[in-house]
Amino acid sequence: MTGSTDHQDDGIRELDATDLPEATRLYVRVFNAPPWNDQWTETTAGTRLRQTLQTPGALGLAIRDADRIIGVAIGYEEQWYSGVHFSLKELFVDPDRQGSGIGTRLMHRLVETLQSRGVERIYLLTAHDTPAASFYGKLGFRRSRYTTLMKLDLPIQRR
Repeated sequence: MTGSTDHQDDGIRELDATDLPEATRLYVRVFNAPPWNDQWTETTAGTRLRQTLQTPGALGLAIRDADRIIGVAIGYEEQWYSGVHFSLKELFVDPDRQGSGIGTRLMHRLVETLQSRGVERIYLLTAHDTPAASFYGKLGFRRSRYTTLMKLDLPIQRR
């Protein structure tokens, strides 16, 4: 997957801290709706996005239409023994604009930017059998045969 280097005014810019309140509201709107049906608040979502953006090697891209953010891609670089990888933590697009190429444009720009930085691989997590999994598959992503996501739920200790 490669992107065009002629950006002119495609509306895509690096995300910064001043964009976080608006990006947070969009995040809540996207992920609290189907198929995710999460229960994000502006506080929890804002913390997640801020933590990601403050991680060393972070890169966030936002695409604007007129004066509002309509899509975001955010993650961070990680050193691996073979080179630098990028962990894509979130990609989200305004529900009213999904399916119009915005996510693809963001991903193409992300790939182009990461290639220029010498990043050799992008990793991400997404739910099985969702439109997101299909979207990433169309962009050339495939399931890793080497890794399995595992979890351990910890009981919350009240103080």
